Amino acid sequence: MAYVTPRTWAASDLVTAAQLNQDVRDNVGYVYGRAQCFVWTVSGAQSVGTDKGFRLRVYGDVRFVEAEIMVKTAPTGASLIVDVNLDGTSLWATNPENRRPTIAAAETAGETVSFDTATATDDQVLTVDVDQVGSGTAGSDLTVVVWYV
Repeated sequence: MAYVTPRTWAASDLVTAAQLNQDVRDNVGYVYGRAQCFVWTVSGAQSVGTDKGFRLRVYGDVRFVEAEIMVKTAPTGASLIVDVNLDGTSLWATNPENRRPTIAAAETAGETVSFDTATATDDQVLTVDVDQVGSGTAGSDLTVVVWYV
């Protein structure tokens, strides 16, 4: 369903169920059904390491739909590879070699929509690791975004 601009009501208007369903229920469902995201930023030149940036707590039950990473300065000589962990275990623990978010050398962004662990529950904690940096220029000013619904 798409968002519909609600009508402007007059004091004398008689409201029908169909109008309320469209103007209120459907629009609220649209807004709350949109993906939200967890975001980390790691400033400066990147280095391999664990637990980079903030630890973020999951509230409610979520399903991960995409992970994307971006840098201001591209890595050179090798890809920059990031890992996101849920309570210490990679979201790509089964197939890390072909699923983790990766920025190819000379590029500034990468993404993945494949997860080995695609859900999280209330009170779990997400952290970010940098698993590999460029061998020439490491890459700098990293942003990691994990989209969820």
